[in-house]
Amino acid sequence: MNFERRQMFETKFLSGNLYSVPFSMIQIPVEKDEFSFTNPRTLTEKGKNDFIDKKSFASLKKSISKIGLLNPFICRWIKDEDGKEFPQLIGGDRRYRVLKSLIENKEIVIDPHTRQESPANLVYENVTCQIYPVENDLEAYLLSWWENKDRIDLTEGHEIAQVMQLRKYERADEEIISVLQKDEKWLRESDNLIANLGESLEDLIENRITRDCAVALCRIDDLD
Repeated sequence: MNFERRQMFETKFLSGNLYSVPFSMIQIPVEKDEFSFTNPRTLTEKGKNDFIDKKSFASLKKSISKIGLLNPFICRWIKDEDGKEFPQLIGGDRRYRVLKSLIENKEIVIDPHTRQESPANLVYENVTCQIYPVENDLEAYLLSWWENKDRIDLTEGHEIAQVMQLRKYERADEEIISVLQKDEKWLRESDNLIANLGESLEDLIENRITRDCAVALCRIDDLD
């Protein structure tokens, strides 16, 4: 990161990939018609519901208000139409949404540095981010996948949904295997499940049945 870019966005280098970044500068991925990065958790209805679950939102809001952000946001650098670079969120969507609500409503929170009460828009004017110089959307997928996998378990259903998403945009087998860290045999089996599972495919995606159960169902259909 050069000095000119740090000045442009008023970011402050901390160490390694860690930066202090103005919260207002963080961009949120927007799904496009062509292949582009989106959070892998949104590929299932359960994943989408996790973002809007009121109980979970309230619990995280209370935690951030009383304790603070326990983990930095995960971002990558992207360029706008004018060639200016911004940090784009890769990991930490739920924390981002909660913090955005606290800031916009200027709610009173505990400043983790002083332990004093203060409006959230002042306490979190700048936030800590891990920013990675990924080359493309596929690398962003890989980083986000493993960040989510480590924090909140992504299910076998998410894996199938991710294959479907990448197939939709005609990504090569090697790329899919790279993102999901699987082998060719697993990918062939996944393609077979997607093609032949029928109505039970949604049950697999939404984690109502296991992958082993889905494979068994396909074998039964083959015998019929």
